[in-house]
Amino acid sequence: MKMNANDSLQSLSGIRTQEVEALRVAGIERFSDLIDWLPKRYEDRRRFDAFPAQAGGGSVCLRGLVIDTQRKGFGGKGFYEAVVEDHAGGGFSQVTCRWFKMPFLHKIIAAGHEVVLYGKPKESGGKVVIDHPEFEVVSEEGRSVHLERIVPIYKNVSGVPQRKLREVIFRVLEVIDGDSVIPVYDIDPSYPRIEAFREVHFPGELKESDAARRYFAKEEFFLQQLRVVWRRARHADLSGRILGKRTLLLTEFYN
Repeated sequence: MKMNANDSLQSLSGIRTQEVEALRVAGIERFSDLIDWLPKRYEDRRRFDAFPAQAGGGSVCLRGLVIDTQRKGFGGKGFYEAVVEDHAGGGFSQVTCRWFKMPFLHKIIAAGHEVVLYGKPKESGGKVVIDHPEFEVVSEEGRSVHLERIVPIYKNVSGVPQRKLREVIFRVLEVIDGDSVIPVYDIDPSYPRIEAFREVHFPGELKESDAARRYFAKEEFFLQQLRVVWRRARHADLSGRILGKRTLLLTEFYN
């Protein structure tokens, strides 16, 4: 059954009450709010970067296997460390990931987990290290949403993991009625708005996300111009204040 863009997220199956509340705190209460939460970037998980042999360059997106984890240090200097191996490449390359002041990570990342990492490598103590990488633990469940495709990465919502947020948005785009997201002013009838939402969140190619972002940028610009026209029309309709006919003080001032 198709659902309306104004429906509450509580009506969606597969989302917990705590997650609905966390989204509400972030300003996301309805389906329309959720699909407006656009990705901040994308990862092409059809192919991953090679494990770096040395530091240098920009950020990389890696897929590997956690082979060891440790909690090191104490107090404010404590950190959690995970050694990740390039198992697809025969296990000959490794990176060490460190997260400071995040002791709870031992409940999330453990040896044997397959992970996807994103961060900038550097050299420390003769090792290639990535501090505070973004990460996801890979599971068989939902692989079609999280792997072997271009994957959206969203601004974090406290209380809702990245994987869960992606799954919920994917689900909403499956069940939402496209007619319920058509705006009052359709800037491009040849490009359905629901299609733009699907392509900005889950593009088949990056050029599709670029086209969708241009669509929403044009829509935003059009609405801004509409507000300007409305304000000007409203200002023109307002009668100015009629001043008195006595001009003695003005005459004295100019003389």
